[in-house]
Amino acid sequence: LLARLMIFDSTLNPQPVLNSPIWYAFGLVASYTSVVTLLVLGMKRAAQIWKDRALNVQFALLCIGGIVLFPASATYHFLLLSVPVSILLALGKKTWSIEQKIILGLYVCIGFIPYSLLREFDGKGLLTLLAYPRLLMTTMIFAATLLFVERSKALQTGHHEQVQIA
Repeated sequence: LLARLMIFDSTLNPQPVLNSPIWYAFGLVASYTSVVTLLVLGMKRAAQIWKDRALNVQFALLCIGGIVLFPASATYHFLLLSVPVSILLALGKKTWSIEQKIILGLYVCIGFIPYSLLREFDGKGLLTLLAYPRLLMTTMIFAATLLFVERSKALQTGHHEQVQIA
């Protein structure tokens, strides 16, 4: 996606938002660093909160984070998300948290959006973002998973705290 936004190509990308290989490299490093940092923090937090079930949560985080870092666009690639999503939905109490419901809703949406209608936006400046809804939804699943891990202490004890998103 970053290449589509920042690298000019007369055939594939005639209207980049910013034609700058340097900013592309910076964006790539910043993206990878952000996801890896959030993964490490989320895995540490999962170990603190989930104790004996931390490995399940950490596996789910690692799988989802990996798909965010190295996205593939074929529908069958998103079957790889079924295991971590199932793990996350099986955790917690009898009723699902709002984060678990969001994770399930986004996962279901990945399979039903008419992607052929959105391909026309590819290579058209900022509209290129609309051509990659699976990446957006996978990133949102990752964010919801991190929020689920952060809020799971409150969910386990029944004390709901307001989580600040910086």
